[in-house]
Amino acid sequence: MEEYCYFKDLKNFNLPPGSFQEIHQKTFFKGKVLIKISALNPVLVEIAGPKIEKVEVKGVKEFEFQVEADQDFYVGIQNRKGFFVKTSNVTVEFLMFSLKQAYDLFVKAKNLLVMLKDAPEYYDLQKESIKDLLKSLADLWDYYGYESKNMFKQLLNLIKKLERKF
Repeated sequence: MEEYCYFKDLKNFNLPPGSFQEIHQKTFFKGKVLIKISALNPVLVEIAGPKIEKVEVKGVKEFEFQVEADQDFYVGIQNRKGFFVKTSNVTVEFLMFSLKQAYDLFVKAKNLLVMLKDAPEYYDLQKESIKDLLKSLADLWDYYGYESKNMFKQLLNLIKKLERKF
């Protein structure tokens, strides 16, 4: 099964001696998260997600986690204190991967919801393909988070209304 990078975020900042920076992220789908941290001078990094990591980073370090949908991530980066400590340039990159089919179905369902709200007659023309889409969503239900599932429920309720209408 093919993986797809559905979210990519890059943050770059300077950390003066003794300062602290924190970043929060949330996964949308079940899959894998890759966090790349690079620092010119040594910094202390704390990551809280499925596992808790606390390491010192100088150069580049990667952290990879298997995650469930709606998993919260916290990354805290602190520069050392002291007279000889220099400002560190830090880059944090978040990459979130999931099953390509799960992401594609999510996009199709989202577009279908907008289409059916604007043009309800589209349902009558595409009944079979819409039912196939709903079956596929049910097969991959565990890959989706709370917000996605709510959107699918809205779509299903709209389809039920249109079913009675047509």
